[in-house]
Amino acid sequence: MNHDNNPFDDEEDFEHEFSGYLDDDNDVWKSGPLYETWQLACKRWESVMNLLEAALEGPATAATSPEDVHSLPPAEFDPDKTPGPEDARDFLSHHAGMILSEAMLAQVKLQSSGHCLYIIRMENASEIRAKARMIFSSLLLFAAEDMVSRAYVDAVRREITQFRLAFRDWVKEFRKDEFEDEWGLYV
Repeated sequence: MNHDNNPFDDEEDFEHEFSGYLDDDNDVWKSGPLYETWQLACKRWESVMNLLEAALEGPATAATSPEDVHSLPPAEFDPDKTPGPEDARDFLSHHAGMILSEAMLAQVKLQSSGHCLYIIRMENASEIRAKARMIFSSLLLFAAEDMVSRAYVDAVRREITQFRLAFRDWVKEFRKDEFEDEWGLYV
């Protein structure tokens, strides 16, 4: 295997190129506004998660087995059949699971963005924003279908708004590093 085109073929080159970013002993990054604003954003998202899990626990677990959720064989599918209440519950159950999944992915992206390259931090921030916006708007469906009380929906949406403010403060602290985005997105 020819590695002539790989600038990081030699472990020493790799370590030199990324020194300071991969060094676990270097905790300097924990003493500035970037770290403080990131910590606050993480705490805010944890509050969102707690409220969201409480609000969607029932709808997300409405289906007790895979057979309960849209697993009709193709031969039994009838396009002329009018969807019934079971179909709506199945849809909402799936949707609740999807919302919780997106929230958990946002939490992982946020947690992993504390100390990383600018490009990765920006990419994660973009994904976090998209997931938070989707969750914010999707909750209205559950209130409209009386699957979740409007008070829960409003509480989660208020907490997402508080998270958004903390998120904005965190993003303001991002500083572009010397690494170039090969895709040209975060230049």
